[in-house]
Amino acid sequence: MLHSEYWHLILKNENRIIHNSDRKYRYHCKSLESMGEEKNYSSWYYAREFNVFERNLDAINQTSYNKVIGTTKTFFDNGPFIDSSELNRIESATLRLYEIGQNHKKTLPRLSVRLGSLKGVK
Repeated sequence: MLHSEYWHLILKNENRIIHNSDRKYRYHCKSLESMGEEKNYSSWYYAREFNVFERNLDAINQTSYNKVIGTTKTFFDNGPFIDSSELNRIESATLRLYEIGQNHKKTLPRLSVRLGSLKGVK
């Protein structure tokens, strides 16, 4: 018969494993805001569009990778417009999160066998 101390250690270890796996495989359910219609060079750009972009980028970062991508700014109508350094920060953060996602996609485990019908197998 096992001692109660031993059972306490076993249960503590199992709780630790469950807690770590829960944190590792937790899915975050946060919806992104609509970015609106497609823009081109002759379109007008508004502060609210950049704010939506900032919030979506921040939401993806916080729920997925939690990397340092700079401080999120809020823009206002008839205020200072977004400058090149801020655009470069947004673009580099987007590229960094994209590359992390692509690397994650490449490392997903794959089955070494094909599942499905046995058509052609004799």
